[in-house]
Amino acid sequence: MHGVSVRGFLRPGNSLSNLFRPAETTGDAHSDDRGVRVTSTRLTVGNTTYAMANITSVSTKKVDPSYSGAGWTVIAGVVLFLLGFGEKAVVLCVLGLIVAGVGIYWATRLEPEHHLRIVSAAGESSPLSSKEKGYIEGVVRAIHEPQRSPKTGQ
Repeated sequence: MHGVSVRGFLRPGNSLSNLFRPAETTGDAHSDDRGVRVTSTRLTVGNTTYAMANITSVSTKKVDPSYSGAGWTVIAGVVLFLLGFGEKAVVLCVLGLIVAGVGIYWATRLEPEHHLRIVSAAGESSPLSSKEKGYIEGVVRAIHEPQRSPKTGQ
């Protein structure tokens, strides 16, 4: 099952404290502009709806990125550099340094992916993922937080 990616959710004006704002229509839900909605009875992520009564566990999982592509790029750059150095080919040395630099830059830009994990009677799923740890934690807090009644404020 493919999860909904919400990469880049935090934009100017969106802080971690207002990731989930009360829904304007019902007053008893948390929602965002990416298709995630939490009420006292339902969790909706994209086109998938989960009944809260059937959810037995909610957690997060961090998946570290694969550095293999960036690593192979650095290795290729070093090999090009060494070949150019051995043959006294300046162009090949420069090309090797550029390729190695691209691999190092790529490796420094990789970020872990954070997933929302839901366990229910039907099994385990990860319907939501994001590079923003705070966003996923906000969804988990919204699921665990008791919903307040709009009339009583409780």
